Amino acid sequence: LDDVAEQEARLRELREGRAYLLRELDRIAGVVALPSEGNFILRDVSRCGTSSDAVVAQLLERGILVRSLAAHHAGRSMVRITVGTAEQNARCVGLMREVLAARPADQEGLA
Repeated sequence: LDDVAEQEARLRELREGRAYLLRELDRIAGVVALPSEGNFILRDVSRCGTSSDAVVAQLLERGILVRSLAAHHAGRSMVRITVGTAEQNARCVGLMREVLAARPADQEGLA
């Protein structure tokens, strides 16, 4: 805590990573953002025609660990994504696009 320069650098990285995730995930049709000031962001995927549990499971199969907030009474549509390194954030965004693009064609109209 005494290393102010290190703390400021980490906070800067967190803010940049959070801004990147917010901006890039907002570009996915149907994904709705909730404002965040923490080390994570929340995304509502209900307009994508899928549940948060399904998104979490598909991302886990691809090596990305995010959380569904269904167990926390936040509904079955909320996904919690912790801000990581620039590389981790980019991989998460890419795989989130892949997962949501792969949803069944009959559900695409829900987005």
